[in-house]
Amino acid sequence: MRELFALFLFIFLIFVLVPFLPQGKVDEKDAASFVYEDLKQRYPGASVSIISVSKDGEGYSIKAKVVRGAESPCPERMHLFYNYPEERFIPRPPEIITSGCRVCDAGLCTLAFPEEAIIASHQFDKSGRVASFLERNPTAKPLVFEKDGLWEVRWKGANETLKVFVWRNGTFKGASR
Repeated sequence: MRELFALFLFIFLIFVLVPFLPQGKVDEKDAASFVYEDLKQRYPGASVSIISVSKDGEGYSIKAKVVRGAESPCPERMHLFYNYPEERFIPRPPEIITSGCRVCDAGLCTLAFPEEAIIASHQFDKSGRVASFLERNPTAKPLVFEKDGLWEVRWKGANETLKVFVWRNGTFKGASR
């Protein structure tokens, strides 16, 4: 009977004292690495990266990017926010940047990210030149550059390339070979 009482007392003490034991400190690099690994498991096949890490009390606020279909005409981008280690691997609801191959649906338009420029490069072309190019080159991949408020989306097909220019404010500038 004494052994049983001692066992229950031992188990009780473990449950009471373990939360107060000092936890190992996590540094910025480890926190970012843990979140990166979590993202790779949650979003297999997507392009994932850490955008920023900042100290927040005893832990870190981490902003991450997830892009599905990065080399397609309609990439989907979202930002996830973690508070690590306080909330472990439970991110806040994602901030959806692009979804459903749509950008600038209402009001002001600002193309802030490469994925938005990719979509705008073919959605904002009223001439149909870009759409025609993508029909002829269904496996074309976009390369994106930005300079002085102008996005250049270079669509590289098997045998041809098309350069498309869109201003950050969503104005279609033109396309050239």
